[in-house]
Amino acid sequence: MERWTFLTNYGHVFLCLAAEPAIRMRDLAAKVGITERSAQRIVADLIADGYLSCERVGRRNQYRVHGELPLRHPNEEQYVSGALLALLSRKSGPHHSKAGAQSASVRRRKGAKKERVARASSSTRSRRQIE
Repeated sequence: MERWTFLTNYGHVFLCLAAEPAIRMRDLAAKVGITERSAQRIVADLIADGYLSCERVGRRNQYRVHGELPLRHPNEEQYVSGALLALLSRKSGPHHSKAGAQSASVRRRKGAKKERVARASSSTRSRRQIE
């Protein structure tokens, strides 16, 4: 039985080019799991529809993603492609982000407390040296 994925090959190519704008077509095809010719066709389609632009830099192509364009399916056309990139480029899902933010604020408070304690002990040492 073949494995299925939530994204099409177009989505995979788009995400790969957003992450690695100077990737070689051969490497892109291998990463997505398609032929090099299919990768070229998908990139050409994305460029033709304005989702990518391409600039030659030395011997390589440098791709630039345009995240302001809407997604193409009628169910998702209210979202822009940049929102898809932002959602899928997170290291953890949305159910983890609140906990991560809380732990970050806790870390900031603990760091601030340590800094206050260090300053207080430093000023106490300074006063003792003066006396």
